[in-house]
Amino acid sequence: MPDALLSEAVIAETASLFSALAHPGRLRILLALSEKAPRSATELAVLAGLEQTAASHQLRLLKKVRLITGERAGRQVLYSLADSHISHIIRDAVAHIQEER
Repeated sequence: MPDALLSEAVIAETASLFSALAHPGRLRILLALSEKAPRSATELAVLAGLEQTAASHQLRLLKKVRLITGERAGRQVLYSLADSHISHIIRDAVAHIQEER
């Protein structure tokens, strides 16, 4: 679909999505969730190599741009990808980088 046919809102939200993917810690979180979900914030912090407070900050940002969802389970929140499109975007990007040139 040509850019001229997309609304400014769609362009802005798409740019926000790519901006959210541009942080290594957030990308590690999303990759972990694409492998297995749901996962706790503590588990995601370890897998992403982030301090707990940094992971919590990144999780809030990922929720804000609707890449993940969180569901309370007792005293903790379990996170999952918002939908299967997220996994496809990440895996396609990684496959593109890993292609032999």
